[in-house]
Amino acid sequence: MSEAAVQEQLNGQTFLFRVLPPVETEQVTEQANEQDGTNPSYQGRQKKGVGTRTVQPYESFSQIMKILDYLEYWDRYRDYALFMTGLSTGLRISDLVSLDVKHVYDTNIGQFRKVIDINEKKTGKSTVSNLDEMVITESMIMALTKYFDHIKWDIHPDDPLFKSDRMSKDGTFYLSECQGWRIVRQATEDAKVNIKAGSHTLRKTFLNIANAVGTTSRLGNGNGMVLSDVMVLARHSKITTTLRYTSLMKSRLISLRKGVSAFLLGKTQVKSLKMEYSWDGED
Repeated sequence: MSEAAVQEQLNGQTFLFRVLPPVETEQVTEQANEQDGTNPSYQGRQKKGVGTRTVQPYESFSQIMKILDYLEYWDRYRDYALFMTGLSTGLRISDLVSLDVKHVYDTNIGQFRKVIDINEKKTGKSTVSNLDEMVITESMIMALTKYFDHIKWDIHPDDPLFKSDRMSKDGTFYLSECQGWRIVRQATEDAKVNIKAGSHTLRKTFLNIANAVGTTSRLGNGNGMVLSDVMVLARHSKITTTLRYTSLMKSRLISLRKGVSAFLLGKTQVKSLKMEYSWDGED
């Protein structure tokens, strides 16, 4: 058709064209795996070497509150609780989406448990040991109470804690790892928080909060010296040796977990979480 004919056919009408953004490679890969079932063990997790090394933690208290306020405004209390549990515990997304109600709440006596006692999927390690225990802190209890209130406490011990609205292929209602980190990424984008969020964002942020509150409160040996100083004086090659030697590891780590909770509840002076180092691994 000639240019003149096209112009005549358009007849002076104005057409608006919307350019669609390119679909990310990781999303295409996940959709293909989910549709054709060629890799059933993948579950949509972000693989090393496919952008996970550039996944970022949140950089401040205000960024975190912006996302949590957004989720609460839209009554997305399941996602609110998932965020706060991830930020409060440092659990990997694979462990977060696998939690049951019974792992955090004892329905027999109507009380939250003291600790989350599970074996991590990646390492097989228990979250409760002689050196550390994953205490259920005030920030978690606050978020989970809001969530349970929203669903009118319709909870059962063996139910998935963060229950999906749709049944999965295996007949359960657990969120997949893919769904878990997409919730994190989408909420971050929707709340206009400008970082590259993904599967390791909550875990990295937890560790940065622990570092920030630990440094600020000088959680050390009780007289103002941080443990790195003690390590040098003792000529230990590893900080874990110093912690064991001074019998401080468990109490220090529990204090750090409570410090993370205090940060998330706005009870500390720490506001910025920016670090001057880059993350090398995805452990």
